[in-house]
Amino acid sequence: MPNLIQISQKKITIGDKYTIAVNGMQVLKAARRIFKLFPLIEVMPIQGGSTIFSIEQRLSWLKPSVVFTFGGNTYELTTISWWKRHFQIHMGKDVFDVYGHRGRKVSVFLNNKQVAWFESAAVTFFAGDEYNIHADASVSVDWIIAIALFWDLWYNRSGNKGIINIKFGSIVQSRPFDKNWIPA
Repeated sequence: MPNLIQISQKKITIGDKYTIAVNGMQVLKAARRIFKLFPLIEVMPIQGGSTIFSIEQRLSWLKPSVVFTFGGNTYELTTISWWKRHFQIHMGKDVFDVYGHRGRKVSVFLNNKQVAWFESAAVTFFAGDEYNIHADASVSVDWIIAIALFWDLWYNRSGNKGIINIKFGSIVQSRPFDKNWIPA
């Protein structure tokens, strides 16, 4: 059965908080650590405990420099095309490709096979972003969540804190969105 992942963000004055549900069950929470020079999002079980994985932004000019940490392993994001929003994450012989499309849609490929797509909400109220992610059952839910949180960290960091926020998305893309793809 395919996975439906929902990420809801709440922006508060001392940092962002996220709740993460998989197939309707709230299983994870995340928080942007405060008092850090560069943004760091830590993801943990909903009932608390130690961090499962984290996403940390590093110093960069014009393109994202992000490190994903899972356990003791770190993986760096590589920018293929900043303008067309195409990124890669290498994990040994496996490669995630992340493609931003026209509008607010994003596709995720693992070894050249699409495994997920997500979209951010067009309109948000009180500055909380929301993502609905459709993913294959065979792909790591943690990795798909990490990729969506990277996207939020980099592309939705403008600090929209109004009552109503409207996002139009992008007009360029490296690869067209496949509207016929269905998660397995």
